[in-house]
Amino acid sequence: MLSACGGGGGGSTTNVTASTAAGSTSGSGDTPAAPAPAAAPTPTVQPTKAASLSLSSYENKMAAINSIGPLSLTDTFGSALGNSFLHSNSLAYGDFFGDGNYALVAHSFEYDWTAATADKKGHIYFYRQANGKWIDNTSALIDDTSGCLHPRKAVVADFNQDGRPDVFFACTGIDQPPFSGEPSLLLLSNKAGKFTKHFYQSKSPNYTHGASAADINGDGYPDLVITDHGTYDGRGGIGFYINNRDGTFTFTNSLIPGIDLRKTAYTAELIKFPGRNAYDLFLSGHSSDPQYNQNPQIVINDGTGKFSSSVSFPSVPGYGLALDVIHHNGHAYLLRTIDTNPDFYRAVVIQKVKYPEMTSSEVIYTHTGSFPKANSTWVNWIGVWNGKIVAPDADYGLSISP
Repeated sequence: MLSACGGGGGGSTTNVTASTAAGSTSGSGDTPAAPAPAAAPTPTVQPTKAASLSLSSYENKMAAINSIGPLSLTDTFGSALGNSFLHSNSLAYGDFFGDGNYALVAHSFEYDWTAATADKKGHIYFYRQANGKWIDNTSALIDDTSGCLHPRKAVVADFNQDGRPDVFFACTGIDQPPFSGEPSLLLLSNKAGKFTKHFYQSKSPNYTHGASAADINGDGYPDLVITDHGTYDGRGGIGFYINNRDGTFTFTNSLIPGIDLRKTAYTAELIKFPGRNAYDLFLSGHSSDPQYNQNPQIVINDGTGKFSSSVSFPSVPGYGLALDVIHHNGHAYLLRTIDTNPDFYRAVVIQKVKYPEMTSSEVIYTHTGSFPKANSTWVNWIGVWNGKIVAPDADYGLSISP
């Protein structure tokens, strides 16, 4: 189970350090509000041509899901490793091998949320498609596979603009009080055709629960937004890693005057909505804790790379945390979970909101209890495949009409 707590941040700018290493709900159980979900089939694995690489990690994610469709992690990688990938939430696609086809990057999850296993950091894996299977070819791309203790999200973009996708893993460290944090991990492609590891932190410690990449300042290089705890406990808060175009980044939280930096978020996504010429920022914290958390909202980019105003989404009573968001055919779809005890993360809904008009809101899917094959009570990500809203992991069996 993910747990989250936090506050906000101040308005300072600091250099990033880097070290290089070798509406309402209805229904219960699996009964959706409308219509009944069909099990998502696992497509036959064929080499899938990769879409053009975007400066936006959201666009890269949506293009990959649209091309590949849901993939059963347990059937593909076995129960132990498949569940490890699912619980790390850190799996993504890109043309990592440079052969024009989608490959897969994933980060394992190997500790058990306790201090006793805090030395069991996860590892990085790369798989390519061949002969109808996903083949482990990690050694071809990275020499040292050790990673973070607790990864939360994999973000794919070409950060060094060499034509190859890079990967940022948002990491939190041990998920127990006092939430001591850890640096996040960036894999940058190098001239040898492999990836070099860089560990980044805005301030120490970091609890980077969410991240997203896009070129917010128009210089042709992707920047990163991260979510974190706030200054009340010494952390950096919501802020940006601005790409210095030399493999390094500078952290700043001065670009978000439209939000209260004393409040944190756990989900972030940079999206260029239809009709917009700039990437706007989706944020969500725990709505059940408005004193310290951001409501699910869009923070508007004023066109200069500053986010000066915001608009909040209608609430869904009881489901205060939006874990993910996508935009499809004039609507935003928010994947929400319960963010209060005793049912913390034990149910999910998908909310459909007409955006940017905000003139309608309805819950189109409700699930309470376990997804047995996924060994989870919540869904981490959603996308669109064959016109359906799906979970990228087919083990959830989530496939509904938008």
